[in-house]
Amino acid sequence: MQIPVCLAVPSRRSFALLALAALLWAMPTLSAQELKPIQLPKPQITGGMPLMQALALRQTTRAFQDKPLPQQTLSNLLWAAFGVNRSREVKPGLGRTAPSAMNKQEVELYVLLADGVYVYEAEANRLRPVEAGDMRGKISPAAAAHAAVTIAYVADAKLDFAQIDTGHDYGNRQSSQR
Repeated sequence: MQIPVCLAVPSRRSFALLALAALLWAMPTLSAQELKPIQLPKPQITGGMPLMQALALRQTTRAFQDKPLPQQTLSNLLWAAFGVNRSREVKPGLGRTAPSAMNKQEVELYVLLADGVYVYEAEANRLRPVEAGDMRGKISPAAAAHAAVTIAYVADAKLDFAQIDTGHDYGNRQSSQR
């Protein structure tokens, strides 16, 4: 299953303003307070396909299924992209599944589902509501408007290593799709 991704967002503020403007202009909105946080199941970190086999099978598709992604699959994808794999006791800051230059961790993952926009809170492995309403078609190509999920990597482009860290996170998510 291919998940569309929006990589280039100039800043968190720009993304929030764009999303809010699109919602206000396009349809009556619901507030994020009407959405509940989604506690994701613990990611499955064992098993799966060997890395070399996953790389050999990697491909791009524009075919999207109009059905919800199982929460376990979503949890696994988000954990692979930028989850926590080492506690604060092991190392200052959070140990992540993707490298972060100088441990700045400047990237946030926005998760767009049919019912709203969420931010992935990696340490708690949950989705925090940001905005109610279906925004998938507002920031993705028309073909992806009904994809199960759109993951937007958001970082302020003015920050030192935001672009590099976004690439690391995206690469981890890409290789976890098999």
